[in-house]
Amino acid sequence: MTKAVSIILTLALVMGICLSGCQTKTSESQATADSATADNAKNTSAEYAESLFDTGYVHEINVEISEDDWKDLLENPLEKTKYKANVTIDGNRVENVSFATKGNTSLSQVASSDSDRYSFKINFGKYEKGQTYQGLDKLNLNNIMSDATYMKDYLSYMIMREAGVSAPLTSYVSLSINGELHGLYIAIENVSDSFLERNGQSADGALYKPESDMMNNAGKGEAPQGDMQPPQGNGQPPTNEDGDVEMPQGGMQPPQGSDTKGSDLVYTDDNRDSYSFIFDNEENDMSEDDEQQLIAAIKALNIGENIEQYWDMDEVIRYFAAHNFVLNYDSYTGTMLHNYYLYENDGKVSVYPWDY
Repeated sequence: MTKAVSIILTLALVMGICLSGCQTKTSESQATADSATADNAKNTSAEYAESLFDTGYVHEINVEISEDDWKDLLENPLEKTKYKANVTIDGNRVENVSFATKGNTSLSQVASSDSDRYSFKINFGKYEKGQTYQGLDKLNLNNIMSDATYMKDYLSYMIMREAGVSAPLTSYVSLSINGELHGLYIAIENVSDSFLERNGQSADGALYKPESDMMNNAGKGEAPQGDMQPPQGNGQPPTNEDGDVEMPQGGMQPPQGSDTKGSDLVYTDDNRDSYSFIFDNEENDMSEDDEQQLIAAIKALNIGENIEQYWDMDEVIRYFAAHNFVLNYDSYTGTMLHNYYLYENDGKVSVYPWDY
């Protein structure tokens, strides 16, 4: 793992330095970069990008769900049951959508408290095939748990997009349940077909959200085992002897005894089952060829050969430059080894950000 991550982090460091301090670009190349950044946010004519994710005001969302279903959700939040509901967004009503709780450790923490401010996911096409909200297939409503600023997710994704990364769109919403105010939430574009299409990618590509045994257990309501804090154990990023923030070589290792099965992007062999924590968490349909393409990409990353043949290095380097700036210890460079996406299309792999 150390060699694979070392390669990427070294490239990311170089990219980060260039992004922050390089003053040698010509005005023409700078204009091109600025244009590419703007195009990245709205690569297609998806209507929802201009409406729901207009950041100029707080949007209003009201979810209509039967009293029995709402009661059942509050009594059994860890089940993540998908309830049929109607939703009105800024006055636009969509019927027969799926409404469910979302999250892992954050979901368990709210469930064990006296709060009912869960995070939610809306799937517009679960019960009505092909139904979307102005082109959006799924929407996340995050409760912004443990963030007194209410800004970390919002700013992190903004930084990603400014760095030229394909990242979810965000906006703030006032959420009501059956007409009763439920609180201020952040709306986050789901990484799924509409996200891919908006960013000029094919929905036929293979999209994965790697997990680990720690998070699989957390999803079942069990507390993750092992130390999930940075090495210093004080919630602060690791530093060197001069006090400068420094990501350890090889990233944050998962606790001893945890099983990664591919989510650490370490090559072991060509056996599909060795990477089951990737392939068992597909977000769309994939083929055996897709699996072998990703295994080949992981192998190339580990041996350090033909990396550009298998990885979209412009996308990857931009991702890590921004990612290592904002920090996320639940991700590939953390102990939890999730909260990032892999997208493979025609043998080329990209990395997408998630959950900051």
